[in-house]
Amino acid sequence: SWASKEKKKMPGFWKARMLCDPFGKDKVKTEFYGLVAISLIASFSAVSYMAGLLVNFAGSEQLFVNHTVEKFQGDLESHQLDFQYGKIHYLSHRRSDSNVHLFAVHGPNMTTQSASHWIPNCALFDRIGSFHILDLPGFGESPIDRGLQSIPSTVSAHALHRTMMEEGVLSDPTKRIVFVARSWGAEVVMMLFRRYPEVLDLNIQLVLISPTPNLKLIAPFIKDKIRALSGLIVWGERDSVIPSGFSRVLRRFLPKFDVYILKGVSSHQPETDLPGTFARIVSEWWEQQ
Repeated sequence: SWASKEKKKMPGFWKARMLCDPFGKDKVKTEFYGLVAISLIASFSAVSYMAGLLVNFAGSEQLFVNHTVEKFQGDLESHQLDFQYGKIHYLSHRRSDSNVHLFAVHGPNMTTQSASHWIPNCALFDRIGSFHILDLPGFGESPIDRGLQSIPSTVSAHALHRTMMEEGVLSDPTKRIVFVARSWGAEVVMMLFRRYPEVLDLNIQLVLISPTPNLKLIAPFIKDKIRALSGLIVWGERDSVIPSGFSRVLRRFLPKFDVYILKGVSSHQPETDLPGTFARIVSEWWEQQ
C-alpha cells in the first residue's frame, strides 16, 4: 500500500506519526499522539537519570566527615558520624592486640532493634576482636530522611560501608572482618556485597542468626565469591517468625557455612534470649577458624 511504501522512507518519529494516522487526515490527533509519546519517553528518561544520580551519589563516599567520639559505658565508645543520608551512630571497642574487626547488624523492628540490642553479646564480641555495633539509619540514634525509609536495606548498606571505611578495614588487607547479622540484617550485608563487590575480596566471615537475606541480591557477578565465604548459621528449631527449614535453602547458596539448629527453641533472637548458649556456639565455631 501507499502507506507501507512511504513509512519505509521516514525516520523514527515520523514513521510512528504515520502509523498513528497513515493518510495524514487528522493532523491534530497525530501531533497529539506524537507529543504524548515524546513526553512519556522524556519522563521515563528523566526518572532513570535521577535514579542513576541517586545510585552514583549513594555509592560515593564524602571526604568531609564530622566524626565525634564519646565514652559510653565500660570500654565502649559512642561514635557519631556524618554520611550521605544523615548521621550514623555506633558503639565500638577497639583491641590493639587483634586484627579482627566484627560488625554487628541488627534486625528490622524500629522499636526494639538498635545497637543496644547487642549489649548482652559484647563479652563474646570482645573475645573475637575489635567490634562495632551499629544503629542502622532510621534506628536508635541514627536519624534518616523520611523519604529514604522506603529503601532501608540500600541506605543501611551504604552506612555499613561508611563505618567500615572510617574504621580503616577497607584499606588494610591484613584485617579479618566478621559480620554478625540477625534476621533482616543479613539482607543488609548482602546488599553491601552487591553495592560494593570489592568488599568480597577482603578476608570475610559471617555469623547469621535466623537470617532473612533476599537471595535475589546475590547477583551473578558476585555469586561465586559469596559461595566461597565461610561462616555460621544459628537458628531456633521452632523459630516463630522464619522457619528453620529455610536453612536448607541457604546452604545451597552458602555451602561452606556450618548450621547450628537450637533444638526446641522458638525464639527468633536466640543471641539475646539465650546469650550464654549463643556465646558457646559461636566461640566453639570461632576456635576452629
